Parts: sequence; structure tokens; C-alpha cells
Amino acid sequence: MQAYYSTHPDKPTPWSKLEVEHCEVVDSTGFLLSVFRVHTAAFPKGYPVAVAETAIGWRVDWDSFIEYQDNLFQQFIAATGEGKGTFHLIVRQSPEPAKTAGRIDYEIIPFTAPTGAAQKAGVAKDSTAAAQLAQVTQDGSVATLVLELARHMNPDGTKRLDILSVPATNWRPREE
Repeated sequence: MQAYYSTHPDKPTPWSKLEVEHCEVVDSTGFLLSVFRVHTAAFPKGYPVAVAETAIGWRVDWDSFIEYQDNLFQQFIAATGEGKGTFHLIVRQSPEPAKTAGRIDYEIIPFTAPTGAAQKAGVAKDSTAAAQLAQVTQDGSVATLVLELARHMNPDGTKRLDILSVPATNWRPREE
């Protein structure tokens, strides 16, 4: 948190509504995991924030919280030039076949996006990430994953997103 806020000014989160979206006892730990939906003026539909009980106290999934609160995925998409980033996203198979040989395309959607705001991202067919994505999106299933993405600029000035890896298949806060 300290490193992040050294370059991003800290500010309160003026919420308009809080909802409990999910609550469960995690079998492997016996601790509680809750997901809240935080509604703000900037995100009237809200964004999910996971909070987990741990042996050393409650922990917020800080990575996803700042990602949504500060709109980091949209900033990544809007930026020009090459870049890399890791984001919590909804992932589903693209209904259209990939236009490039050796590549599989997926639609990626942030939880804060309006309906129909999917971005296309591709993954190399022979990669570990492709195997992971195929497993969790088989039969048209939608998955919620953490993806490492690379943004590339094509010679014609358009952007291309590549899925480099799947660092996490759940959003639980990191143990530190």
C-alpha cells in the first residue's frame, strides 16, 4: 500500500451503497471470506471487494480494490505504446475465431465495465496460459481470473492485447 500511494494520492472512498455479495467459510482454513459490492458515484453499479479473515486478522484484496477504485484497467487500455499489467477480469471464449495463426482469442471484461465493453485479448496456442484458459472456459463457461496482459502497438496504429499468464484463478487476498 505504501509503495502504491507514494505515486497515487490517498483519498477516502465516498461510497453510496455497500452490499454483501458473497460470504462463505473456507473449508481449508475455517476462516470467513466475504465479497462486498462497493457503489460509488464513479461506479454506480459497484465493484467487488474481497475481505478475508486470516490468522493475523482481516485482509482486503488490496490489488483488486485499487484496480477498480483507480480504474487501472481502463487506464491501461487507453494508454499508448507497449506496456504490461495484471488485472482481475471476467474471461470468456471469443465468439469469433482468431485472425492470427497460433493464437486463441478471448473476450476480457472488467467488473466495472458497462455491458458490451469486452476487449479482445489473444494467447499463444501452445502456452501454459492457453491450457489454463481452455480448461476454465470450456463449454462456453465464463471465468473470473487474474490475467497478466501485454499491450502492443501494431504498425497500423491499432493496439493488440496478449495474455501472458494466469497468475491466479481466485481473488482471495494475498497472505503477507
